[in-house]
Amino acid sequence: MVAQVNTVAFAGIDALPIEAQVAISGGLPTCTGVVEGKFQSGLNNGYPSAFWTLGCEHNKASGLGETHYTKAIQGAGALYILSRIWRTPAYGKQGPNILPREIDGAVAFLTSSVVCDANSKQSPCPE
Repeated sequence: MVAQVNTVAFAGIDALPIEAQVAISGGLPTCTGVVEGKFQSGLNNGYPSAFWTLGCEHNKASGLGETHYTKAIQGAGALYILSRIWRTPAYGKQGPNILPREIDGAVAFLTSSVVCDANSKQSPCPE
């Protein structure tokens, strides 16, 4: 299994373009068996944010399965995207072979990640 964390910032963008959504989701056209999780949105340290999960049971290009846990935060001057991505053997309805502690760690990382402004009381930086 290969695991990685991606961080991308789109300076000057107020919304996530569909092209970026497809790129972040791993290129859906190459997937057989797309699994979409519940989309959640709210505020994160005073900024609009969203969280979603996306799975690809079999990526035809790589032959692997993929699972993405992604968080987007709309900061004052940029849109920030954080993704925890696992590449595993292709999987079916049983789901990917990812240990619960790895999923819990990814959720904890994404939940605790914030965009901050050192000069703002509404979006303070962690100490």
